[in-house]
Amino acid sequence: MSDKPTHEELTQGVKDLEKKVIELARAEEKFAKVFHASPLLMIISAIEDGKLIEVNDNFVHVTGYSREEAIGTTSANLGLISQEDRNVLKNELRTTNHIHDMELTLKKKNGETIYCLYSGEIITAEGKQRLLSLAKDISGRKQAEEKLQEAHDKLELRVEERTAELVRANHNLQAEITERKRIEEKVKKLGQQNELILNSAGEGIFGLDTEGRHTFVNPTAAKILGYTTEELIGRQSHTLIHHTRADGRPYTDDKCPIYQAFKDGRIHHKDDEIFWRKNGLSFPVDYTSTPMFEGGELVGAVVSFLDITFRKQAEEQLRESEERYRSVYNSAPLAFVIWDCDCKITDWNIQAQRIFGWPKEEVLGRNFFKFLIPEATRPQVDEVVKVLLKGDLSHHSINENLTKSGEVILCEWNNSTIYDNKGHVRGAISLALDITERKRTEEALTVSEKKYRSLFENANDAIFIIDPVHLTILDANENAYNRLGYSLEELRRLKINNITGSSSVSSNKSKVWELMQKDSMIFEHTQKHKDGLEIPVEISSKIINYHGRKIIQAFVRDITERKQDQEKLRKSAEKIQHFAYSVAHDLKNPSIAIYGLTKRLQKNFGDSLNAKGKSYCEQIQKSSEQIAALVETINLYIATKERPLCLEEVNSKEILQIIHEEFSAQFNIRQINMFEPEDIPAIQADKLSMLRVFRNFVDNALKYGGDTLSKVEIGYKDVDDFHIFSVSDDGVGLKKEESKGIFGLFKRKETSRGIEGTGLGLAIVKEIAERHQGKVWIEPGSKKGVTFNMSISKFL
Repeated sequence: MSDKPTHEELTQGVKDLEKKVIELARAEEKFAKVFHASPLLMIISAIEDGKLIEVNDNFVHVTGYSREEAIGTTSANLGLISQEDRNVLKNELRTTNHIHDMELTLKKKNGETIYCLYSGEIITAEGKQRLLSLAKDISGRKQAEEKLQEAHDKLELRVEERTAELVRANHNLQAEITERKRIEEKVKKLGQQNELILNSAGEGIFGLDTEGRHTFVNPTAAKILGYTTEELIGRQSHTLIHHTRADGRPYTDDKCPIYQAFKDGRIHHKDDEIFWRKNGLSFPVDYTSTPMFEGGELVGAVVSFLDITFRKQAEEQLRESEERYRSVYNSAPLAFVIWDCDCKITDWNIQAQRIFGWPKEEVLGRNFFKFLIPEATRPQVDEVVKVLLKGDLSHHSINENLTKSGEVILCEWNNSTIYDNKGHVRGAISLALDITERKRTEEALTVSEKKYRSLFENANDAIFIIDPVHLTILDANENAYNRLGYSLEELRRLKINNITGSSSVSSNKSKVWELMQKDSMIFEHTQKHKDGLEIPVEISSKIINYHGRKIIQAFVRDITERKQDQEKLRKSAEKIQHFAYSVAHDLKNPSIAIYGLTKRLQKNFGDSLNAKGKSYCEQIQKSSEQIAALVETINLYIATKERPLCLEEVNSKEILQIIHEEFSAQFNIRQINMFEPEDIPAIQADKLSMLRVFRNFVDNALKYGGDTLSKVEIGYKDVDDFHIFSVSDDGVGLKKEESKGIFGLFKRKETSRGIEGTGLGLAIVKEIAERHQGKVWIEPGSKKGVTFNMSISKFL
C-alpha cells in the first residue's frame, strides 16, 4: 500500500490552506483598521536601531508629525522623549521585555509638552523583534489634579467660615424639623390603610390629584423610579418622570395621556413610552391611567405601570433573529427549496432562482418533479422523498437537475424533514449546491498535489504523520528529520518512543488516548536528538484521515528559548514575592504603632484638641487601619499565588449557600435579591479558592452597585472544556474604558473613591482562575449593571 496521501486528502488540504491564507489576510486587514482607529498613540519601532516602522493616525494627530516625517527616523531625532525618560524605558525593557502604565512627557512638533501614560512590549513580527509602544494623553487629568488640590486648599479656609453660619441655621432647622414631623405623623395615619394594599402590589402604582401631583406612591413604584416615597409625594409627576420622549423631544404635559385621564374621565393605556428615573436614565413602560371619581366628580387618577425593559429586549432580539434568518436565507450561496407533503414548492430563495433560472412566482405551488427533475433521475429522487416524509432526520444526495433553459446540472442536496407544532410531518427543506463546475475542476486539482507536498516539506515547523495504534512514524517533512539528525528513511523505521525524551516516554500512550477523545490538542513534551540531546517542544496535534484511516498529524516547535525565559521569570517572581513579604511586614508594624499612639493621644489629650485636631486624629487612625487591611490583602494575594491547590470535588450549591449566608444581612437591609441557577454541578477545584472568588465578586457588586442595585445573579454555563461561572448585577455598572485592566494589581475605577477597598480583590480572582487553567473577563451591561465571568478547566 502506498504511503502517499490520496487525491481527496490532498484536495482537502489545498482548500484548508487557501482558507487559512484568506483568514490571515482578513486578520491583517482587521489589525490595520484597529491600529489606525485606536484612540491611543501607537508606534511600532525596530529594536536594533530604534527607527519608527509604523505610526497610527492618532500619533499624527497628537504630535503634529506626519507619517512621512516619523517613519524611518527615531524618537530621539524627533525630540519626542527626554533623554532621562528614554534611559528609564531602555533599562525597564532590558529587564522585563514590557512596560505598563508609566508616566512620561512627550514633546510635540510645535514644542508643546504633554503628559502621557506609556505602555510598551517587545513583540515578534515577521520573524523580527519589534517594540510596540502605546501612549495615552493624560494632560487633562494632570491639570484637573492640580486644580483639585487648589480647590481643596480653598475649601479648608471656607470650613471655619461656614461653621458659624451652620450653627445659626441649625436653630431654624430644628424648628422646621419639628413642624415636618407633625405633618408626617398626620400623613402616616391617613395613609396606613392604603399602604397595606399598595405595599403588596407587584407593579408600580401612584395616585395623582387634578394638578398632576403625587398623592400616594407604593414602594414598588418608588423603587423602580429610584426615589423614596417622601421625595415623590406632593411633586408634579410629569415633570419628574415623563418630561421627555424616547427620541429626546420635550413631552409637554398637555399631551400626556396620564394627565388626560383626570381631564376627560377616560382610561388611557400606553406600552410604547418611557419613564425617567432619578438617576437620569429612562426605561420603557406599559402603563394605564385610570380616572378617580369622588361623589361623581373627577378628583384625580390612579396610574399603574410595569418596567418592560426585558420584554422590549426580547422583542428586539426576536426581530433581529428574524432579520438574520431572512438575511442568511436570501444571501446564502445555497439554493433553499421548501416543499410540502405533495412535493409542491412553498418557498424558494434568490439563490434557487440563480441556479435553476426560475423566478419564485413561477414555481410556488408547483410540483418540483415536473420541472426540476430529469426523467431518468426521478426514481432516485422519489426514494429520497419517501424517506423524508416518513420523518427521518435528514438525507444527503447528489443527482442531476434541470434549469429553466433545459440545461442539465449536477447538484449536491442536503434535505431535512419539517414538522408542525404537533410533531406531524408537513414537508421538507432542501438545500442545493451546484457542483457542476467543481466536477470540472477535479482534474486541475490533481496538479495541485505537488504544490501541497511542497508546502508540507517547506513548513517552518517539524511535521510528523503518526500511526496512533502502533505509534510508528508514517511520514515527516524535511524540518522534522533534519532537526533530529535522521534521514527520512531512518525516521520511518522508528516509533515515537525512540525520539521522545526519557521523562516523556511513559506519557506517550496516555497523550495519544486523550487526543483520540478530543480530536485535537496542544501540549508540551520533549524530543530526543539522534545524538541523545533532549529538546523541549510544543506539539500541536490533531486527528485526520490518511489513506482511509485515522492518523495523527503533529506540528512540533522547539521551545528551548521559551523554557529558558520561563525559568528566568520564575526566579524573578520568587524575588518579588520575598520583597512583597518584607514590605508587608515592615508596613504593618508601623501602622499598628501609629494607630495605637493616635488612640492614646485622643484619649489623654482629647480635651486639648480643637475640632480640626480631633478630625486629624480620626483621619490618621482610619489611614493606619487601611494600611493594615492592605497588608493583610497583600499577604492573601501572595498566599494565593504560593499555596498549592488542594483539588477536590467541590459542591457548588454549598459554596453559594455559604456566600448567601455571609451577605444575607446586607441583602436584607438593602432589599437586594440573590438569584442562583437551579442546576449547577459539582466541580473539581480548590474549595477555599472558589469561596474567595464568589466572595470577591459579590462584595464588588454590593460596594460599587450603587443605590439602584436590586439583584445579584449567579450564572453557570458548560462550554466545551470549561465550567464558566458568572456574577451579574443591575447596579450602576462600568463604562467600557473603566473595565480595561480592572483585574490588575491595585486597579480601581475612578468612581470608587471613598469606597473601602485595596484594588487587590479582582487580582486575586484572576490568579485563582489562571491556577485553575482558566481566565476572568468582564461584560459591561448595555445600559446598566455588569457581569464578571470566570472559567475553570474540567481537566484539573
